[in-house]
Amino acid sequence: MKKLTEIMRGIDYSGVDPGKDISVANICFDSRKISKNDLFIAVRGTSTNGHFYINQAISMGARAVLCENIPDDPDPDICWIKVKNSI
Repeated sequence: MKKLTEIMRGIDYSGVDPGKDISVANICFDSRKISKNDLFIAVRGTSTNGHFYINQAISMGARAVLCENIPDDPDPDICWIKVKNSI
């Protein structure tokens, strides 16, 4: 597992609570393949939008979510990372 701050080094982001330097098991773009303690990256694709699957990723065990738009009522147990472009 790697610390989230290590993974995010060199990436322009906001929205992360600095007190939540959590350990992440894996990085995944497919919400169906999420495991406990993973980082889910919500990508806006050409055929679908990963932001539609954030709740599924969380229910599958994602501990952190990297996205372009943080939900209006974000789960306080999740580490939210906002980026301009998730691709």
